[in-house]
Amino acid sequence: MSKQRVLALPEDLMKKGKHFILIRNPLDILPSFDKVVPPSFFELGLAELVSIYNELSEMGKPPPVIDAAELQKDPEATLRGLCDDLEIPFQPAMLSWEAGPKPVDGLWAPWWYNNVHKSTGFKQQKKNPEPFPFSLYDLLEQSLPLYNMLRRHVKKQSSLLSSPLPPPVLPVPANEKLLAWVGDEIVTRESAKVSVFDSVVQGGDSVWEGLRVYKRKIFKLEEHLDRIFDSAKALAFENVPTRDEVSLKMPSVNPVAQTVSSFYIVMGSVFDVSGSY
Repeated sequence: MSKQRVLALPEDLMKKGKHFILIRNPLDILPSFDKVVPPSFFELGLAELVSIYNELSEMGKPPPVIDAAELQKDPEATLRGLCDDLEIPFQPAMLSWEAGPKPVDGLWAPWWYNNVHKSTGFKQQKKNPEPFPFSLYDLLEQSLPLYNMLRRHVKKQSSLLSSPLPPPVLPVPANEKLLAWVGDEIVTRESAKVSVFDSVVQGGDSVWEGLRVYKRKIFKLEEHLDRIFDSAKALAFENVPTRDEVSLKMPSVNPVAQTVSSFYIVMGSVFDVSGSY
């Protein structure tokens, strides 16, 4: 468990071991955890898992990551893939076990292993899970980004974990790593998302401008701003930022390090400016 990690382990010891990370969606963890003890951010250990992943990656040994949902859905394929990554032989005995307690369970088994002791193998998740307790919503909001950060490193993802659509082809490869200003936050490309409750999704009303940068200068910025503010006014948008606020955000998102780059400004009930490094 990540929360019981021994700090300051020698680097050579970390390099000698074979490591992998098992993650589970906080939507599933929190209600289960709450049946035994009130969960906390520390007890979930997701922040420490991210730290462990980053530390091993910096050593040149990024650990394989598997998701519990994927393991339950297709245990043999998931474990075979994990064994390949760890360069250890797969054994069919990994897929089943005898019911009952085990000598290695530890002191916490009576509180945590009741269902495990009844099982003899992996079982898929329930099709109709119990409603999520909203008393745990704040903790879910804190932990989901960390889970999603680790989930991006899962090699095999089922339709439950990933979009069935292929990743978009980027005409400009540099745009794979860009920053976007969404609302009041600067976020990475992966986190640059518009809420499903935004007016651009609910009503399909938005305005945008594509800007070009030549020799570190934005081409006809004022004319572009005139047009987008006129469009926003025509659609009666509220909470539209001022021209000064838009201009101030642009250098934060993109230092205009390239000779030619692009900006996209979108206004709905949220506002974002994005650009590539």
